[in-house]
Amino acid sequence: SNVNSKWGSFRFLTSVRKLRKLPGSSRSVLSVCSDGNRYVVKPSWNPRLALNEAWGHLIMAELKLPQPEVRVVYAGTQESAPPEESDLVSRGRAGADFHFGSRVPVGTIYDFLPRCVLQTQPGLEVFWGWLVVDKWMGQVDSRQCIFTRSKDGAFQPMAIDNGDMLGGRNWNYHPSSSSGLYFDCCVYDRLQSLR
Repeated sequence: SNVNSKWGSFRFLTSVRKLRKLPGSSRSVLSVCSDGNRYVVKPSWNPRLALNEAWGHLIMAELKLPQPEVRVVYAGTQESAPPEESDLVSRGRAGADFHFGSRVPVGTIYDFLPRCVLQTQPGLEVFWGWLVVDKWMGQVDSRQCIFTRSKDGAFQPMAIDNGDMLGGRNWNYHPSSSSGLYFDCCVYDRLQSLR
């Protein structure tokens, strides 16, 4: 098994059980992998999405911007899954394949915070870093993130979903002033300039 081998900066895991499909156009699946953790696994039916995810992750990791751990996930034909949840065994292709997986953080996950809570949180500067990366990398979607709770009670944001960098699945970039922005712009209130 190559579960602990390295491929560049990415470790390999095997998907052992699919839990459920997730909403969204990338047809992600929530899976339990061979390390016992849950991962959001994006099928490789469009290799450009996987490349966008990988490049976005590597750049954000180099800049020390918070994001979930990632792995290359092998989804074979032997994993247990309800019959209707078979998207990981490649759409349009027979057999098993490798996919991009983001580890689901342990604990409660929040997909947004009310503004009255969000604007009081420390460390909102990470949204500025994400914005710079998203503008530089041609993100055509808004910035998505999740929040976890630290031991001291603060909410910690983590960037997710870099699939629409480099112009998205077709690598066809049409810049927009709102591309890369988080939906609640209060996170940019103290930002003076991107120059």
